Amino acid sequence: MMETIMSKDGPALSGEERTRRRRRRQWVYFAVAAVLGGALGALVSAYDSGGGDLFLGDYTSLRLNPALSLVLAAGFLLGFVFLPLWGFTQIDEMQREQNMIGFTGGCVAVLGCFPIWAILHAGGHAGPPDAFGVFAVGFAAMAISFFYAKFRP
Repeated sequence: MMETIMSKDGPALSGEERTRRRRRRQWVYFAVAAVLGGALGALVSAYDSGGGDLFLGDYTSLRLNPALSLVLAAGFLLGFVFLPLWGFTQIDEMQREQNMIGFTGGCVAVLGCFPIWAILHAGGHAGPPDAFGVFAVGFAAMAISFFYAKFRP
């Protein structure tokens, strides 16, 4: 007689069913992230009274209602900090390691980018450090680090 093995969520699932559920959760996660990002971008665009552009480097010209800026900041905190950290709890160990390598690569790039850029500016080799430029370097380094971890031999 075969016993049913129970897990904390009910009967144990086959590996294929766990993989299907994990992939479904991953697609829901991507959809939530896309909707949140789209909503934040649309709100910034719709309520900017200064003609700036958050994503093309002209963020100093942005003018937003102070209350709305707090709501948007909370949304960006959710989207850029809490949602990715929660996402780490929803993936398997291998994907988690690859994502952590990507995050670490981005963090190291940001930590090194600003002082290097400041020194190059002091020597007349570059313009002054720019917050968006540092963000872009961190984002690119994070993507490169992730893909290196994902496809390394």
